[in-house]
Amino acid sequence: MLCRHKHVSYAVLQHLCKVHVLLLSHVSRNEF
Repeated sequence: MLCRHKHVSYAVLQHLCKVHVLLLSHVSRNEF
């Protein structure tokens, strides 16, 4: 699906992964 725009999707996926990890750590801290 994202193979069309590898150069764009890679940066976006990297950013989303960072945000996702930050959100997970934030939520885990609040819940537990």
